[in-house]
Amino acid sequence: MGRDVLLFVAYRVVSRLYFHLPILFLLFWSLQLRFPVVMVLVASYSAASTFTSDLAPRLSRRFRGSRVVAAGELLKSVGLAGLIVGTLPGAVSFELLLLSQVVGGAGFAISLSADNALLRSLSNSADPKAFAALQARTQSAMFVATLVAGSLGSVLFDHEAHYPLYAGIAASLASIVLVLTISDAPPPATASSAPTAPAPLRLDADQLYWVRFYAVTRAFAMAPFLGLIPLYFTLQQVDPYLFGAVLGLFTLGGFGVALSGLNKIDAEQARTAYSVLLAGLLASLLCFALSVRLDGLGLSYFASGLIGIALLGVSAGAIRPVVMARLDLSSVPPPQRVAVFAAMERLFGYLCAGLLLVAGPLVEQVSLEAGFGFIVAGLLGAVAVLETLRARPTPSAPPVPVHQPQE
Repeated sequence: MGRDVLLFVAYRVVSRLYFHLPILFLLFWSLQLRFPVVMVLVASYSAASTFTSDLAPRLSRRFRGSRVVAAGELLKSVGLAGLIVGTLPGAVSFELLLLSQVVGGAGFAISLSADNALLRSLSNSADPKAFAALQARTQSAMFVATLVAGSLGSVLFDHEAHYPLYAGIAASLASIVLVLTISDAPPPATASSAPTAPAPLRLDADQLYWVRFYAVTRAFAMAPFLGLIPLYFTLQQVDPYLFGAVLGLFTLGGFGVALSGLNKIDAEQARTAYSVLLAGLLASLLCFALSVRLDGLGLSYFASGLIGIALLGVSAGAIRPVVMARLDLSSVPPPQRVAVFAAMERLFGYLCAGLLLVAGPLVEQVSLEAGFGFIVAGLLGAVAVLETLRARPTPSAPPVPVHQPQE
């Protein structure tokens, strides 16, 4: 690997040191905020990253990819700094916390989107195999970085609530230094004339099914992980220094899927994996929704939670490989393929934020088990609707909202 590629790999690892991620819920919860308010803060990050997902392509037309990535990392550090100021004793500010989450979410979206484009330019976009090989080489290191940083963040939080945020800021600033050291090419000059709007893209029923299936299953996996599961283990009075390790089981499950080679399966193998994925996702959520009954049968709340979060991590990690194996976009031009993938992520972000906002009041007014029950029922209902739409004979599927950003 060349110097710039090595620097990029180092950037990817350092930028995934999310020391604050597993303790963010604990930080908000320690402020004595109502659970729906905490869910608004958590959902605002997801919503902001979704709304700003088109910023990176726009910026990349005017600036080097490394500078766009650095701008995103800077916004992430500003967001973390705002969380520190907004949670100082005697100066707690919900407005500042909300703004900080929005800024941090925007930074995350910009850096993540520009990160992939930068990697493609460094690995020689004309060679797809080189790009895929470099992606695979960095994936394992990123999983390990996230897992280790989460566990260390919990230990830091046990000493002082703001230490993980300081560590996160340091990681973002180090990421900026690394990425700005990369010598990438400037963006190509564009014609002054206005770009032609792309023709509406029509996907067939099967393609639409997998686009929606990806968004639905990821949302129903990530929303509980971001909001309900942290509350579940908080109520179990898990020591803060173990909190990151417990939530790290989710990351560990996804890491196991990556190592299993599931990303190399073909369409036929994906048929079996699809059923296993859905069964695992449903079983993981039922471990939480039925925790009271399971406790009565001899399986403790804590044990059922550990089983549930591990299963959830495996299921969530399998979603992308299964969908990519079944989603046939061979007839779709490459630029519009990128737009389809962007639409999938955007739909996921909207659904995830919506689930968090609905689950918050439900948990407060009824119970945590009812919140998980809502997620289970919603997942079953959503998959049933998707299957119905897929089976319905339609001569022409509606255009998929692939919204390609224009200058």
